[in-house]
Amino acid sequence: MTCCIAPTFRRYWRQRPVFAASVAALLAAVCLGEEAPKARGTSGGGTVNSMESTGYAEFKIKAAVLIRLTPFFRWPGLENADTNSPTRIGVLGKNPFGEYLNEQSRKTTKSGHPVQIVYGSKPDQLKECQVIFIAQEPAPNWDEIRKAWAGKPVLLVGDQANFIEQGGMVNLLTRQQMPFLQIKRQAIEAAGLKVTGKLDNPNRIEWIP
Repeated sequence: MTCCIAPTFRRYWRQRPVFAASVAALLAAVCLGEEAPKARGTSGGGTVNSMESTGYAEFKIKAAVLIRLTPFFRWPGLENADTNSPTRIGVLGKNPFGEYLNEQSRKTTKSGHPVQIVYGSKPDQLKECQVIFIAQEPAPNWDEIRKAWAGKPVLLVGDQANFIEQGGMVNLLTRQQMPFLQIKRQAIEAAGLKVTGKLDNPNRIEWIP
């Protein structure tokens, strides 16, 4: 499967070298199983202090990866659905992505289906979504989350410590300034989902039984 990167995202890389290698590493790992150079800081070993670079920029990267994860999973019945019906990605809690997730969704399709972003503070506001990103703020109510989506074909994605242990399926992390995915196979299979793409780079992806 070819990983397509929007031209605006490529320009974003060139303007922000601190994150360029990290993005390349994650997308290469997810899409191709390849290595990429380690991300480096500014000259002299320093780091970028700009909030836009260290905070929001990181979530721009995560938004692009979140959108591009969907082709690697199969939802029951989705291939036979009307191609006008959207694949819905929900954000539970405070939106950390700004407008970037919406921007990326307008450029992306999943098996011919348009991608729609839905925001909510409660699980029942996101019940039509195939993917849920569980934000760090406010602190997730895991009892409520597990009750809402247990056994349902919904991919739970986050970027938090202990996310997999709490019941998440895909955790977007960084290790030594490099993106890293944790994927809980048992939870994915229990939800009735199947992995259809190549997600097998042991240096960037940890499969948890």
